[in-house]
Amino acid sequence: MRLYKVLFISIAILTIACTDNNKDKTGGKINLYEVEAYRSLFPHNAIDAIGVKIVNQIFEGLVKFNEHTLEIEPAIAASWKISNENKTYTFKLREDIKFHPNQIFESDDQRKLTADDVIFSFKLLCTHGNNNNGFHTTFKDLVKGATEHYIMSVNDEFDGNLKGITKIDNYTIQIDLEHPSPYFLYSLALPFCAIIPEIGYKYYKESVLIGTGPFQVIDKDLDQITLEKNQDFYRKDKKGRKLPYLDQITFHFNKSVTDQIVAFANEDIDILYKMNEEKYTNKYTELNLNSSINLNNLSTPYMAVSYCGFNLQDSILKNKQLRQAINYAIDVSAIRTAIAAAKENEDAKVSGITPTAFEKYNTSDIETYAIDVVKAKALLVEAGYPNGEGIDTIELDINKGRGNNLIIAENIQTQLKENLNIDVKVNVMPFSDKIDKSKSGASSFFKAGWIADYPHPQNFLSLFYGRDVPGKEEDWDSYPNTTRYKNPEFDKLYEKAMRVPLAETYAYLQEAEKILMDDAPAIILWYGKNQILTNAKVQNYPMNVMGYIDYSKVWLKK
Repeated sequence: MRLYKVLFISIAILTIACTDNNKDKTGGKINLYEVEAYRSLFPHNAIDAIGVKIVNQIFEGLVKFNEHTLEIEPAIAASWKISNENKTYTFKLREDIKFHPNQIFESDDQRKLTADDVIFSFKLLCTHGNNNNGFHTTFKDLVKGATEHYIMSVNDEFDGNLKGITKIDNYTIQIDLEHPSPYFLYSLALPFCAIIPEIGYKYYKESVLIGTGPFQVIDKDLDQITLEKNQDFYRKDKKGRKLPYLDQITFHFNKSVTDQIVAFANEDIDILYKMNEEKYTNKYTELNLNSSINLNNLSTPYMAVSYCGFNLQDSILKNKQLRQAINYAIDVSAIRTAIAAAKENEDAKVSGITPTAFEKYNTSDIETYAIDVVKAKALLVEAGYPNGEGIDTIELDINKGRGNNLIIAENIQTQLKENLNIDVKVNVMPFSDKIDKSKSGASSFFKAGWIADYPHPQNFLSLFYGRDVPGKEEDWDSYPNTTRYKNPEFDKLYEKAMRVPLAETYAYLQEAEKILMDDAPAIILWYGKNQILTNAKVQNYPMNVMGYIDYSKVWLKK
């Protein structure tokens, strides 16, 4: 470990469009620390932020998000056309793409990606399985024959055909939709729709880590995963240089915030997530550290929300007045202060589930549950539980996270006891266990968060769409609607927004969100802010309001 020097921090604000003043961008290794491990790296099961971040470096879909603008751009598909009243999509695939090298391929020619791999991947997405969390939010009731294929696959009764996906030739496929969708191309950019080789899946099943992305896996264990430059990656920069620039990326897991700060100061890692310069400096002082390091302080709004969800099939929490009472009894600003949230965000007003990062999405008349203990107690009486009588201890499930979740839970625990005489027990568990428990309906009350999969409010409201929520006695998962919220009026407006042009969707979703928040299926804590510190040698880090990361154009200044 290097010796620490006198503290001297030089802040350089990095602009989104970096200048091309370094002709040699090749080489270099980046190390990253994460507070928890990923849940899964199988694309159809990539639902946690850390897993998605890694999956996006290994795998690709037909299209991708631009890492700065978030606009849809070509990836595996070189081009596409839309016809038949926006219900038919024809994709022309690139002919120069190879899967990562692996022992399963008998020849270099066998590594070439073709239409068969795309069709196999999409059929697999439409097949029931414990590791498939992507079907319901992508192809269900949208791609022709997809839902029928999925239902029949439950009992292995399907013949393998999927009538909505057709191979035109080795490098052309056609996808037919049941109805036009303003979000279909967004869906194709998600990890769920990544393309994997058929031969790779048959050999490795859900452990397959063979993609076509800019980086390939060379080492993996419980504590870390190392990705290496894909020498056969097809993309190039505007000057014709091969991507990616970096030689290697290593993700280290289960590292505390203190571990990260010490490693960053010692230049053992290169990036600090969810950290601004003030927090960093204060932590430095607290740890009595000295260091000389130049850094970049990057910040954008964030399409992310933090909340605590109720299970609406719970015998107690299904009571709307009780949920409203709990909302009015929680002082969110006090919780923010307790976790030392960024000063500029401490007084931020929250309303619905949709973050304010969507500039044209109006949330001004959505129900807001500011602290009002008098109103909370009155609602508790209406709910039939005066002074909390008759309410058994409510269990709040959280994962460790960056340490903030326990502070949040303990504050909720204290406030509900003091304001409503409701007892709360806090259960701390690994992130994957918390996800599985909330999906299965075993959680009554749970801390959760959502980062946009794509830049549209519909992605947040999809968390409460009731179409696929099982009945209380039915033994299957509910995801992403882990609150198991169902309201026919909400669903009707949500479905209308699924079938109109993109420009017309906001009006329907805004009305749906009013209904949602009046029903109070969750306590909205705050919206995110994307704050990153990088070592100054890290160039062209892709800051955007979705936190979408593509490391292919990141480079290290020498």
